[in-house]
Amino acid sequence: AIVLSNTLPAISLNESNGKHYATYYLPFAAKAPEGVKAYAGTVSNGSVKLTEYANGVIPANEGVLLVSDNATSATFTLANDADVTTIDNDLKGVNDVTELTNVENSEQVRIFSTKDGVAGFYKPNSNITSLAANKAYVMAPATVSDNAAMPNNVEIYDLAGRRVNHAVKGVYVVNGKKIIVK
Repeated sequence: AIVLSNTLPAISLNESNGKHYATYYLPFAAKAPEGVKAYAGTVSNGSVKLTEYANGVIPANEGVLLVSDNATSATFTLANDADVTTIDNDLKGVNDVTELTNVENSEQVRIFSTKDGVAGFYKPNSNITSLAANKAYVMAPATVSDNAAMPNNVEIYDLAGRRVNHAVKGVYVVNGKKIIVK
């Protein structure tokens, strides 16, 4: 007989300011253990807004941020797709170690780490050249250095939804994507 386990290998959570964090990405639905919360994230105005998966079940192929007050590791179990709750989520992920250069628009990749003691999604430093297997990341909005980089016939909107003729310093929507003009 073949005995299959529905328990996945444990992952480590890293401590920052009294909480423990990790990102996770799996090709199948999984349930977080007791004491570990799983969050979806949406990018808004240069930050990531987190929304908790209330039942702890994360959908297949969705990146999540894991947070715990006490746990330093987490062991997930397989979950039924029927238990999945759909939440808006901009967190992406990879199943295998992936070179950053193989990710489309890799300059926009932000990974979860700490900077000056603050946990968040940051641009990888120059010595990080790949994304770890089963880890999540988020894509920052595209950056445009000046109006010369935009075609003349493009429609530009401010965040209030008003069409503007020229983008000056700030955040705009161009072709359905947020951009930052520096």
